[in-house]
Amino acid sequence: MATYIKNDADLRKFVEQISKSMKTPIKKALEEVAEIVKEMWKAHLMEYWYDVYNPTQYDRTYETLESIVKTDVVENNGRFLVYIHYDTDLINRYTYAHHEPDAMPYIVEEGDGLTTGHPQASHAMERTVEWLEQKRVFENTVREYIKKEMHINVQIM
Repeated sequence: MATYIKNDADLRKFVEQISKSMKTPIKKALEEVAEIVKEMWKAHLMEYWYDVYNPTQYDRTYETLESIVKTDVVENNGRFLVYIHYDTDLINRYTYAHHEPDAMPYIVEEGDGLTTGHPQASHAMERTVEWLEQKRVFENTVREYIKKEMHINVQIM
């Protein structure tokens, strides 16, 4: 069925309809992307922090790894928001006697060079952002959801 646009009011109405119909696919795509990013961040942390160093003075708890979480996707002022972050409340204060749990994300990402004995910083968050951009994960996932849910083939140039 064709849509006829005769004036500015018709155009605004059409754009509003399209915008409303795209909210669900975009929100679903963002939920999927957030989960992918969280898992890739954990994989980078595992590869560049946990796998390169085996402690001899303590047993690993993997609390810092498991503290990477994501929020639900919410709409705020016409924008969708989701946060993927270290939740330091999930890091036991008694596990890291030599550091405050709030400092652990910084230490694993940037290193401290002194007290952990760890040879390098992981830069896991930075690596994940680079991977996300290189693979165009968000763009590709949104495109697939629009194609699946709305039957519109979107070409990203």
